[in-house]
Amino acid sequence: MDDFEQFYLEETAMIDIHLPDGKKTPMVFKGKPVRIELFGPATEQHARASAKLNRFASETYLKSMQVQDKPDPDLQAEAEEAANLQFLVDVTKEIHNFPFPGGPKGVYSTRRLLYMANQARTGLQKLENFFKGGKTQ
Repeated sequence: MDDFEQFYLEETAMIDIHLPDGKKTPMVFKGKPVRIELFGPATEQHARASAKLNRFASETYLKSMQVQDKPDPDLQAEAEEAANLQFLVDVTKEIHNFPFPGGPKGVYSTRRLLYMANQARTGLQKLENFFKGGKTQ
């Protein structure tokens, strides 16, 4: 056993999804809690997704600059939204107990389920979610 293992981040975190009712009511589908399992910042999946996000954003910006003198803000906003959505899809290992059509991409692309994507993003930003014994969002 590695002497430092107790300090390592876990590879994934399980984020419990809550309804956006202001009461933190757990989201339950067919009697089971909806949870999103995310790859954390200490994983190869997260590193690849981050690199892809940065590359996509840079390429889109450069393309918009080639078309005109100034980047089109609408094109830039659409590109950023698409890149952020793909990043979230790439770092999602699984959405448990919510068999939505299209899987994670279907969920994150559905504006009426925006709160699920928001909670996944928030969960990713909190390192304690990826630490043994840390809280889950």
